[in-house]
Amino acid sequence: MKDLEGVYSDNLEQLFYSIRSQRHDYMNHYHVIAHLVHRKSYKEVATYLEELNTNLDIDHSLLRLNHPSLVALLQAKREHAKRYKINLTFDIKTSVPTISLKSYELIQVVANIVDNAFDEEILSQHLNKEINISVDTLYNSFFVISVNNLNSLIKVEETQRIFLEGYSTKANHKGIGLFTVNNLLSIHNAYIEVNSNKETGTTFYIFIPSL
Repeated sequence: MKDLEGVYSDNLEQLFYSIRSQRHDYMNHYHVIAHLVHRKSYKEVATYLEELNTNLDIDHSLLRLNHPSLVALLQAKREHAKRYKINLTFDIKTSVPTISLKSYELIQVVANIVDNAFDEEILSQHLNKEINISVDTLYNSFFVISVNNLNSLIKVEETQRIFLEGYSTKANHKGIGLFTVNNLLSIHNAYIEVNSNKETGTTFYIFIPSL
């Protein structure tokens, strides 16, 4: 519970940062539009609003999840990615169906996997840092969340060891760990898989049965 409290605390801090950042951004947008209108630069206003609307559509895609807690988490991660110059993209193809995991359990699982991806990209020496989070269904039976980060590689012999209790490749590692995530998913007849290679990096797949 103490470890879980730490996970929530970190993500809550990121969410507050996101809210402050968005408020600052919208005030900037307001001042730009007001200035353009005052100058009667209506064509520039139309262009600016069109570009702004495109950015809002990207945020709006998260609303398809129809899961406020998960939306808040991912929005917080978006702002976190900006701070570290990580290109974070979302591919949301479905809403969260009825599943046996409680809301806090789903956040617990997703936050851990996403935080691991962030850790790898932040430590990477590559200039191109990328994370993609995808949400989809499989055969209308499983709710599937995948998290890919570009700049990490897990050796084949380690892909099963990473789910063992006490195993970690990180010094002073914080968080609930993949062992706890794997056990929690097992309770709900869900499971997690990992694929890693030099070309595309590391992807964790979370499969949760739909009810």
